[in-house]
Amino acid sequence: MDPITWYLIATAVIAAAGTAYSGVQQSKAADAQSDQAEATARYNAKVADNEAEQERLNRQSAETAERRDARRRRATIEAGYAKSGVLIEGTPATYLTEQAATDEYNIQSANAASGQGRKQIRHGGQLGLAQGKSAASAYRSQGQAALVGSAFSATGQVMSTAAWGYDRGYFGKEKAG
Repeated sequence: MDPITWYLIATAVIAAAGTAYSGVQQSKAADAQSDQAEATARYNAKVADNEAEQERLNRQSAETAERRDARRRRATIEAGYAKSGVLIEGTPATYLTEQAATDEYNIQSANAASGQGRKQIRHGGQLGLAQGKSAASAYRSQGQAALVGSAFSATGQVMSTAAWGYDRGYFGKEKAG
């Protein structure tokens, strides 16, 4: 083969190799982005779970304090009645019962609100995790597409060079002239 034929072959191979290398690098970068997106999403979901657990502990502590305060409030009221000589029956007893019911209702309402808040925090974490996994999948698809695209492009470059060389007589047939 003459030098021009070798030049055409070398040029086609180098161009194809460069295109293939670029596709591989794009695929690796997409895989790294995919891994990062998924890791970030898992981390954020764990943070949300920790935040929800902290909310539960805070509410538990607050409930304990609220029950203690309610008992003290009722004891203070009972002591006030006793000090003034009023017996705790009839209206005073009804008042204390209503106060205990109100205190319990307030505690249960705060517990329900806290529970709902925890659900929202966890739901947000799970939604973020799903979005992160979706983004990771999209990055992986982009990487695969880059790899496949570079393979087709490299093949096209080689074929185009081969067709050009064949048309000019460098490959497969005798060179005219």
